[in-house]
Amino acid sequence: MGSPDSEWGRGRDNEEMHPVILTHSFEIAQHETTQGEWERLGFANPSTERDWGRYCTDDDCPVGNADWYEALAYANALSLAHSPPLPPCYDLSACTGEPGTGMNCSNVKVLATSTYECTGYRLPTEAEWEYAARAGTRTPFYSGEIQIGADTSTCYEQASLDDVAWYCMNWNKQSHPVARKTPNGWGLHDMLGNVAEWVHDGKDDWVKLPPAPASTTDPGGEFTFWTTSRVERGGSGTSWSVILRASAHLSAPAAIAQPGPLQGFRLVRTLE
Repeated sequence: MGSPDSEWGRGRDNEEMHPVILTHSFEIAQHETTQGEWERLGFANPSTERDWGRYCTDDDCPVGNADWYEALAYANALSLAHSPPLPPCYDLSACTGEPGTGMNCSNVKVLATSTYECTGYRLPTEAEWEYAARAGTRTPFYSGEIQIGADTSTCYEQASLDDVAWYCMNWNKQSHPVARKTPNGWGLHDMLGNVAEWVHDGKDDWVKLPPAPASTTDPGGEFTFWTTSRVERGGSGTSWSVILRASAHLSAPAAIAQPGPLQGFRLVRTLE
């Protein structure tokens, strides 16, 4: 995980390169959770628009404005809808509100000895997400290198991104149907751009890593709910290029106070 010191735009304190071992096989959704998938479980569609952006409304458009707690509720519901039903991963008994209309939780528990031991659907850990996004690559984007600009907070066209991601140069102020861009080497669409994707980890779980640690195994497996800011990965349509790098971290409040169409997720499931 992480990025080399020479990578333009890298985070100084949370992108030290270090080896990670994942001991559990997992499957990951080929694309971000769509509005059609969300509504088929009986949830109200939370996707909305702001003056700076619209949302597409087709069934294959990614669900937007989903807060972190709503993503967990969707994961539990999908586990129960599976044939045969799978054990839900999350205890959400300390939550209020309904998926699609806004949820908030005073506590969340994982119903297994570790995150990786959940056999139902769940959010990916950061390590799983980065592993899947990179698809074996080491470059800033799974599609290639990043072009250096004058600063790291301005939108620049990136030749490596144009064919694989909806980002600040081509999003046209709206989200887009999933799987319309070229997938990464493992067939996963929109791992970069379109909507930012919630992952399991909390912001305060980030470790300041100089010097790089020894190998870590199954990071994020010991889940404790002690931060309400959660990590997002992959960037969104509004994001400038450095945010779409495979190693870049973002965070947002788990319960979103300011709705926007570009916060979504995709799920994973540990395999036997």
